[in-house]
Amino acid sequence: MCQEGELPDRVALLKFIDSCGAAKALSQGRGIHSLLSDHTEFATDVMINNSLISMYGKFQELEEAKLVFDAMRRRDIVSWNAMIAAYAQNGYNRQAVEIFDELERQGGVMPDRVTFISTLDACAGLDEEEGLARGRDVHSKINEFRLDVDGSLATTLVNMYGRCGSFAEAKAIFDKMKRRDLICWNSMLSIYVNCGLARSAIQLFQEMDQCGVLPANMTFVAALDACSSLEALKLGREIHSAAASCGMDSDLVTANAIINMYGKCGSIGEAFAVFTRMPEKNVISWSTMIAAFCQNELADEALLFFKLMQQEGMELDRITYVSVLDAYTSVGALELGKALHVRIVYAGLDTSIVVGNTLVNMYGKCGSPDDARDVFDSMVEKNVVSWNAMLAAYGQNGRSREALALFDSMDVKPDRITFISVLDACASAAAGDRGKQIHATVNSTALGLDAGIQNALVHMYGKCGNLAEARRIFDYMDSKNVVSWTSMMTSYAQNGLVKESLRLALQMKLEGVRPNDITFVTILYCCSHSGKFKDAVSHFVEMRQDFGITPREVHFGCLIDMLGRSGKLEEAEELIQAMPVPADAVLWTSLLCACVTHKDEDRAARAAEEAFQREPRCAAAYIMLSNLYAALKKWDEAAKVRKRMEQAGVRKQAGRSWIEIDKQVHEFVAGDSIHPDKSRIFKTLQRLMSEMRIKGYEPDRKVVIHSMEEEEKDEVLFYHSEKLAVAFGIASTPPRTPLCIVKNLRVCSDCHSAIKFISGVEGRRITVRDSNRFHHFDRGECSCGDYW
Repeated sequence: MCQEGELPDRVALLKFIDSCGAAKALSQGRGIHSLLSDHTEFATDVMINNSLISMYGKFQELEEAKLVFDAMRRRDIVSWNAMIAAYAQNGYNRQAVEIFDELERQGGVMPDRVTFISTLDACAGLDEEEGLARGRDVHSKINEFRLDVDGSLATTLVNMYGRCGSFAEAKAIFDKMKRRDLICWNSMLSIYVNCGLARSAIQLFQEMDQCGVLPANMTFVAALDACSSLEALKLGREIHSAAASCGMDSDLVTANAIINMYGKCGSIGEAFAVFTRMPEKNVISWSTMIAAFCQNELADEALLFFKLMQQEGMELDRITYVSVLDAYTSVGALELGKALHVRIVYAGLDTSIVVGNTLVNMYGKCGSPDDARDVFDSMVEKNVVSWNAMLAAYGQNGRSREALALFDSMDVKPDRITFISVLDACASAAAGDRGKQIHATVNSTALGLDAGIQNALVHMYGKCGNLAEARRIFDYMDSKNVVSWTSMMTSYAQNGLVKESLRLALQMKLEGVRPNDITFVTILYCCSHSGKFKDAVSHFVEMRQDFGITPREVHFGCLIDMLGRSGKLEEAEELIQAMPVPADAVLWTSLLCACVTHKDEDRAARAAEEAFQREPRCAAAYIMLSNLYAALKKWDEAAKVRKRMEQAGVRKQAGRSWIEIDKQVHEFVAGDSIHPDKSRIFKTLQRLMSEMRIKGYEPDRKVVIHSMEEEEKDEVLFYHSEKLAVAFGIASTPPRTPLCIVKNLRVCSDCHSAIKFISGVEGRRITVRDSNRFHHFDRGECSCGDYW
């Protein structure tokens, strides 16, 4: 009949248009639509046009849907709902909200529950800040119309507020609901998980069970994700068992969530068992298993699975590439990561924001921040995760100033990770004033009481030498975790207040907070820097026996450092050789440092060779061994070490010092002659040297390892970077103003002695943060007690 240019009756026509949408028969639907123009009674029929809008919306043909909508002389609420839904269901959320606004402006047609549900879905798909503002506006309209906020409408409101980041408003609506269906429970569960409230998500899951609500696949998926966040293996097993008893563990999405849970909870064997039993696997299954291997530091197994996946003929997607990039990141395989990057570009997946973020992360953690920045700059679209990844890339590679500059250029709203990263950058750069500004910014947001940010603030103020503010924040915290206690302990330890640090460690244990391995690093460091070897051994035993913490190289390093400081070099070497874990270059270099101090030439040579074998480009080992030979006047041996260093392509890191004056950071290198205030600096330094010599200062010439005259050595020492920074600070600030200097290397013994004299001559407190610790100089004394 249609082929002859005739149309069926109205009812049949409506059914036919609906069937075209359901059967994905676009061409037939368009054919019917074209015939309507010759039949005015049908072309102007509101119900038929509504069906056409819905049909075109299902096919994502939104321009055609809008043409039908615009051509309608008369529209009912179904017409408006169909157009809003067409946009919202296809991700054109702003256009959907604009149709709602048009409905409001035109008047004459009252919105109904369906209108509000579709519009709220569109609001949820907007950017968080805009979506929340528009969603609240729609919510107020619902209240104006006195609609019953329950059932599907309440569920949609809960979902909108949750997706727009307003957990409190989502929960308020959820708590008021008289009737909650499974969709509503699942929405609230997902909101808890997405907001990082995993414990609350588990409690809600248990409440569901108590209310007799039968879970669905997505219920188990959300609960398993919560277990993953908490690393709650026992609870995860229970939920896995509950899913199995419902016959839902074989569901593909649920099984993938179970693998993810076991992987993140450290039970790789159970993850693999679930994977092997799956009757059907998709690319997400393989990618999740690869990610599980990465999370458990089994990079080789992850890469093997990547090869097996390709052999199985699985089509690689962005999730797979992200997981494999994570594997390369965990083993520091920069070149393999670069090769995979090329492959990603050929696959056309480099435009994915998730892939871009992962590439930035990979390059940053593999020590190539410039490559990370190239990827970051090439990203067409960036979110807050992108900015956080780039901030971390700079921070992880010691480029804190660039991290702070990047933070200043952010064009997205920072989140808690952003603030934690930039506070760490302030800590690394000793940018205390900048840290205070960021602290004020944090307090102006809802993140001021976030435990992670408060821990970062304690760390930042501690690293900037402001112990009073670090302790004030620590004492103010409502809930202190092990990171909080350890951060405060470390702040005390690095500032030379080892007694306060150890006192805090005792208080922490009395309050029932279980120390972790980092806590014991701080405790052992305190013992090392206060010469308490017996106490260190006692804590070392306590760590293993009472807390079940397996010692790592860094824990043994504290004991070795302590033995070395006390001149027990043979015992230190024996401990390295008896360690249950292989000693790295750092430990052998620590022993070498002690050998240099105590002039043990033979043992120093052995320790240096061990360090070279493990890290051929270990500059510190070459320099210390050369310095020892120079101190012993063995110039030929010193020259051989220097030549070997040159042949290995190893360069000594230049000594640099920084000081912040009037919110501007000034950098100095040894022998600096390019600073615009150089004449004023040298004049101040010459005055200081004259006054210091009257007080008894003598240059420590053994620091200069080259064979030269005494006067030449004095001149070399005169231009060390920390002395230049101190002189500039004195010349640029009023008398008795405290100064804070940051040094990238360990402060030398001559500068240490000189700054002690300067603090007495000038009557100033001078703080120097070197690569190892803080030195607080005051009245001719240093907080380290000359023990660093």
